[in-house]
Amino acid sequence: MAAARDKAATLASAAGVALGPVVHIEDTDPDGDHPVMYRMASTAADSGSMNFAPGQLTLTASVTLGFSISR
Repeated sequence: MAAARDKAATLASAAGVALGPVVHIEDTDPDGDHPVMYRMASTAADSGSMNFAPGQLTLTASVTLGFSISR
């Protein structure tokens, strides 16, 4: 969230406007519209194994933020 606000503030400053509060938050899927479990299953099937190590988990998240702006 902090990185998104910093980037938005930089862009707003370059455009000569002030950054306002967040007005929109959307959880997005950068890899397409397939359900997460489908992608995980197809990736494991494509590699030829279902090797899951206890205690290890990799998660990826992508969020789109919309900020208000003013002059």
